[in-house]
Amino acid sequence: MTKVKVCGITNIEDAMLCVSLGADALGFIFYEKSPRCVDIYKAKEICSRLPPFITKVGVFVNEDKKRLRDIFYFSGLNVVQLHGGESVNYVYNLKVLLPGVHIIKFARNMNEAEMFAPVVDSFIVDSGGGTGKVCDWEFAKNLRETISLPLILAGGLDGRNVKEAIKMVHPYALDACSKLEKEKGKKDNGKLEEFIKEVRNSEIA
Repeated sequence: MTKVKVCGITNIEDAMLCVSLGADALGFIFYEKSPRCVDIYKAKEICSRLPPFITKVGVFVNEDKKRLRDIFYFSGLNVVQLHGGESVNYVYNLKVLLPGVHIIKFARNMNEAEMFAPVVDSFIVDSGGGTGKVCDWEFAKNLRETISLPLILAGGLDGRNVKEAIKMVHPYALDACSKLEKEKGKKDNGKLEEFIKEVRNSEIA
C-alpha cells in the first residue's frame, strides 16, 4: 500500500483531519524561511496529541546538527527529512547524534543519490521549496529502479494527478503539501480528502 505523508502541518486541526482521513505521516517544517515553518512548541503540542503509529517527520534545510537533534527530541519526532545541500559527511555525523533514526534525503540527480545511498534510509524527489510544481517523474522512476531504497515522490501532487504519478513511478510513499492548501500553512479540507481518497482508490483499481 502506498504511504501518504502530508507536509507543512502547522496546527492541530489540520493534523487531526489528516489522521482521520488516513494519512500515514505528517511533516513539520523547521526551516525559518518557509511560510510553513512551525514553532517547536507548537510542533511538540501537535505531536503529543497524535495517536500511535502516525509517523512524525521533521523537515530541515542545512540545519546545525546539534540544533536539529535538540528539535527532534524536544518535538517528539520519529523521522528526519533533509531538504537542503547537506553533505554525505553531515549525514554520517547526524546518524551518530541520532542513532537508529530513519533519515530521508532530497535527491537532485542520480550522481548525488548514488553518493548518499550508503548513509541514508530513503530518498525524496521533489520540485523543491513548496512551489507546487510537479517534479521530474521520469527521474523519480529511474531512481527507484536503480537504487534499492524507499522512494518518496513529492512536488505538485493533488487529487487530479496522483493516480498518474502512482502508475508511472510506483513510489513507496507520496508527499503532498502546497497543492492541498487554501492558504500557506492551512490545509483545504476538500483537497486533502480528495487527495487521500484518490491514492486509496488507485490501489483498488
